[in-house]
Amino acid sequence: MLKISCAICLALFCCGCATTKRARSVETSGFLAEVAPKLRAGGEKEPLLYYRNPGVDWKSYTNILLDPVMLWRGPDSDDKAMPQSDQQRLVDAFQVILYNSLAEEGYAMVEKPAPRTMRVQVAVSKLEKTWTGPAVFAKVVPQARLLDTLQGFATGKPVFAGEASIEAKILDAETGALLAAGADRRVGGKMLNAESFNSWGDVVQIMQFWGKGLCYRLNVLRNGNKAVEGGNAEMPAAGESRK
Repeated sequence: MLKISCAICLALFCCGCATTKRARSVETSGFLAEVAPKLRAGGEKEPLLYYRNPGVDWKSYTNILLDPVMLWRGPDSDDKAMPQSDQQRLVDAFQVILYNSLAEEGYAMVEKPAPRTMRVQVAVSKLEKTWTGPAVFAKVVPQARLLDTLQGFATGKPVFAGEASIEAKILDAETGALLAAGADRRVGGKMLNAESFNSWGDVVQIMQFWGKGLCYRLNVLRNGNKAVEGGNAEMPAAGESRK
């Protein structure tokens, strides 16, 4: 027991920022029912499922109207057992993450439809918390790490890790025309950090990733594949797991 405790302390000092990774697949919910036929498999640094209207002049949009983030319950979602207060805290946190990321990227955040405005609608369709005790054990003990690696290889998700799925639509705020849509799913990684002891730590980290990811995707749409460097427009390296 003492050896395990020492290993945990050592890992906490040695590990850097938390990581999450892209899942192998995502299932859409009723939130994207009308858009689903248009979705295709996303490419590198795109959502797992993605649609982009080819006729949009993205540079003409300078404002964003961000609707309140919704929690869209799927049949397999772990959120059904969550207290309402916890659900609301997670949704509110994601709202703040998205709003701040977009504002920091230079978009004017507005509260009603206006010219040159994108309307961003987001739904969290699946939430699954981390099993904190077993997850920490699997990240530290060699035999457990092997089991975790084999499980991840077979399913694309480390054993005991948390996960979340998101679906989003971007509309012209005045006309309602669909500009883009996507669905994505991410799971917790193997790196031990302070959030490893928080049952919803993986989910919060995934939401932070998506905040940066939305900025990156909008940056690419405005500037082509040579997205502007810096700011929040970051995405992971191409080597992350996906099928």
